[in-house]
Amino acid sequence: MSVKESVEATIATLKVVQPGGGRAGQLAPGVGVVFKIDGKDSGGALSIVEHPFDVGALVPPHVHTLEDEFSIVVEGEIGFRSEDQEVVLGPGGYIVKPRGQVHAMWNAGSLFQSVPSIGTAPACLRPHAASTAASNKR
Repeated sequence: MSVKESVEATIATLKVVQPGGGRAGQLAPGVGVVFKIDGKDSGGALSIVEHPFDVGALVPPHVHTLEDEFSIVVEGEIGFRSEDQEVVLGPGGYIVKPRGQVHAMWNAGSLFQSVPSIGTAPACLRPHAASTAASNKR
């Protein structure tokens, strides 16, 4: 890769994502993932996704090996577990999920909700894969 290509790869690009927009996929039963800003858009700095949750839906325990992840509870209640810590957070709550730690999240409220998450470089929050070593229990 030339110096010019390397510099161009680290420059963010203009992107507008309308409400409801983004590349959508399924993360787990009842849990989606909508990619709003990906690593290419941010010059490799971060990515932003939303996780729509049905009531009671669970993101199974998994580990990010290359990136940290930060989630914000905008409405409703989100349950979170990492290692031996478990908490249910309401609106205005933040969760820091360091790389290398097993973690899970679930909709602990009574209404459908969507949780924005930000992932750091280098992997920029690629689609989650449940860890084969972790169970699906909270």
